Amino acid sequence: MTTNTYIAYVDGACINNGKINARAGWGALIHNPKGATLEIAGPLEGERQTNQRAELTAAIMALKSTPQPAQFDLYSDSQYVVKGINEWM
Repeated sequence: MTTNTYIAYVDGACINNGKINARAGWGALIHNPKGATLEIAGPLEGERQTNQRAELTAAIMALKSTPQPAQFDLYSDSQYVVKGINEWM
């Protein structure tokens, strides 16, 4: 880690994933280069709530919550997020 690197741990979850009554949420824990920590979280908005949308929202919100441009290490347990960033973009 360099002295100007942000570190974020992100996750999303969805109860009743794939069903009409699904409810999802997201969260992120962000460490700035000076050592301060920011915790952000929220419910997923919109009608079609899925686990994949929650996972992506967590990563997007973490990136939006830091000044740009910035060096960033993002950690996720979602292959969808990891492959989306590292392989599919």
